[in-house]
Amino acid sequence: MSHHTITQQFLRTSLEQINDNAWSSQLSSELSQQMAGYASPSKEKCFLYKALGICLAVCQDPVHIKSQIQKFLKTTDYMEAPDRLGVISILSFSAESHLDLILNTLQEFGAAMDKLTISGFIGHLKDYHHGKRAKTRSTLMLTYSKVAMHAPKEQLLSRVEADITENILHHYRTGCQDMDLKSTLIQNATEISCAVLKTGDSQAFEFSYKLELLDYMMDFIKKEPLDSLVSPVRYEAMFAIGQLCKLKPSLTLEENREILDLCFKSVFPLPPLEKMKEEGKKLEDTLHIELMYECSFEALSELMKILLEEEPTPDWFQEMFHLLETWLSSEKEWERERALQASVWLLTAYQEIVNSTPQETFHQFGYLIGLLAPYTCASVTTSRQLVVDCINCLLNIQGQCTNLGSADEELRCLREALTTPDPEALFQTSCKMAKVVSKYFPSEQATDFIEAILDGMLSASPSCATAAGLWMKIILKECGGAMLDEVSDILSRIYIYMPTIKQGSLRQFLVESVSILAHHHLEAVIFSLLIKHLPMDSDTTELWRSLGTDPLLAPQVLKVLIEKIKTPTSQEGRMTSETKIDLHLAAAEPLTVS
Repeated sequence: MSHHTITQQFLRTSLEQINDNAWSSQLSSELSQQMAGYASPSKEKCFLYKALGICLAVCQDPVHIKSQIQKFLKTTDYMEAPDRLGVISILSFSAESHLDLILNTLQEFGAAMDKLTISGFIGHLKDYHHGKRAKTRSTLMLTYSKVAMHAPKEQLLSRVEADITENILHHYRTGCQDMDLKSTLIQNATEISCAVLKTGDSQAFEFSYKLELLDYMMDFIKKEPLDSLVSPVRYEAMFAIGQLCKLKPSLTLEENREILDLCFKSVFPLPPLEKMKEEGKKLEDTLHIELMYECSFEALSELMKILLEEEPTPDWFQEMFHLLETWLSSEKEWERERALQASVWLLTAYQEIVNSTPQETFHQFGYLIGLLAPYTCASVTTSRQLVVDCINCLLNIQGQCTNLGSADEELRCLREALTTPDPEALFQTSCKMAKVVSKYFPSEQATDFIEAILDGMLSASPSCATAAGLWMKIILKECGGAMLDEVSDILSRIYIYMPTIKQGSLRQFLVESVSILAHHHLEAVIFSLLIKHLPMDSDTTELWRSLGTDPLLAPQVLKVLIEKIKTPTSQEGRMTSETKIDLHLAAAEPLTVS
């Protein structure tokens, strides 16, 4: 606690104990006169402003209080920042005991300012006058939100809309909406939200200006340039949005989606930090850019956590990852890296907020492993290690009810191994990671995993596509025995992707995966292949050939097919001669392929 804070508390306590209205009024007048003797800015003058506000808060003479406040509102030099902050201090501290009086005085001063016209002698000072009026509006707006923060909690909710927020928005709409006024409105939205949340009754209070303020914040973000960081507006608006989102009424999933999508589009495309720092002409510029960069990502991380806290549902969690998918497949490495960092934030938040206690199975595990695993072989070391962090979070979420044993330690070691530049070593490390994950893989999520990992095989990065193929083979090999109920769906997904994946080594992963699955569930695989319509296409032929050339599978495949031909079906009595021919051909043609 600072020396000035202790002194302020001592002053307040002393005045309350003395309880002499005349003395408080005299002291406030003396403090007001003393200000002229101190330079601006100075710590002494800053203290005097706050001390005067405290004296007026303790004073019980409304006439004296109003005269003092009107004096400062009218005589303050609004072109000077220290003086603007001083008048804000006086009014906000005074509001702790005289909320209605302060709000009424602010309203009267604002109305008088609106009526003021530029004419006569000051006509030639038009630019200065407009600048002063803009600074005055900005000061009044900030005063309103500071008053909200100092107002008695039990009085705030009944006044925060009509008497505070409405006046702030009036000054914003009628002012010249420059960068300064934008920053002021952002600060207003943040402070009002925080003040409402501190009342203790915020969950029962519906803030009618929430959507309007959110629209302003989102509009500010949309107008920020994507090739540079020139102002704090981007991250300040994101922080304000986070605070507004905590207020009622709750947003719909679509509204949450629109907010998060906009913020991703504003932050992820920014040039790499080093490139932006190179554009700084001075050291101060470079440090400023670095600070804004860090603040932007910190604000995005905090916003993601708040949005999940306010809507802790599987549907919204999955939707958040769907928004990240676009960026994970970006052609720009720095955008993929940022999306992976955001994935870590999201999974960490989910673990803390939604999955903090043991509960039902984490249904997104298979899909997310399939989505993220290919990036264990990304071209940038940081990206590869971020994937390990994601997988570690996923295992911890999935393992809430089970003992992870040495998995954490194994992943930690593998994370370090991903720093190697050797592609083959990276593939080996990625395979080891897949084996760790396979110990906790839920077989009922195999289809989701396969679909996501097949998308990974379409990656523009050859190494990521290869990693996807390796993970598919390992998961099927290690966990395939428990996937009987998923065989048909898995083969359907592979079959759908075969016309798209033509590159030799990647296509081989598909063929080998079917053979691996056949080693676990031969009859189920054969049945799924037999139901493909004739005439047989080249993709199906290739799958049959892979089974026929496997020395362990070939004899078993022949045996099953011969039995299929010999054994009448339960529907054979209702079959026409034409459908009987089709059935026998479905089994006979694979015999020729095999």
